[in-house]
Amino acid sequence: MFQEGQESINSLYPCTRLLDYEEPEIESLWVSVRPHCLPRSVSYILIGVIYHPPSSNAEMNSQLMEHIEQNTSSFLKSHPDAIVSVTGDFNPASTGLKETFVKYKTGLTQIVKVLTTDTGTLDWYLTNRPKFLYPPVQLPKIGRSDHHAVLMKPCTETIRPKAVKKITWKRDLRESNLHAFGRWVTRFDWSCVTSLTSTSENFYSF
Repeated sequence: MFQEGQESINSLYPCTRLLDYEEPEIESLWVSVRPHCLPRSVSYILIGVIYHPPSSNAEMNSQLMEHIEQNTSSFLKSHPDAIVSVTGDFNPASTGLKETFVKYKTGLTQIVKVLTTDTGTLDWYLTNRPKFLYPPVQLPKIGRSDHHAVLMKPCTETIRPKAVKKITWKRDLRESNLHAFGRWVTRFDWSCVTSLTSTSENFYSF
């Protein structure tokens, strides 16, 4: 069970439940996670878990989007390099939620394209960094659940810091060399170029 303040799922994943992010009228749980091994380009991970009832109407949809947007904006204001992961059962088929509406309201991208039940994709995964993840993979159902599990894997090739390119050769621009080049340019016989009448011939001769 979570309690107020700093908690730990285990020694590798210290986390904090963000009680201030929760609202009584919305079924959600928010956790800030900072594993000991994170790429340099990522400071924290914000995880939000949502259950949006299938009976939700348009007003409730808007309230949920506002709830998600406020929480993610607040977290990213303090941790601009954080990865946002908001997942759960959004029931889009019955609530009428659209991925474009979610993107417009929250700035997050929905990346689950596999079936999460036998009849549709009810479970979504919203993130601010879709390129950091491989496409979701459908897994078998757990126990008696009618929902498939979905595997999300980080794209380590994308997260890994780019290698610094070292320049092994560069043009020698010392003043003595520039003077030598100037003397050559002014003394060279350019009639082999200027005597030609065709532009293409001028180009290749030059």
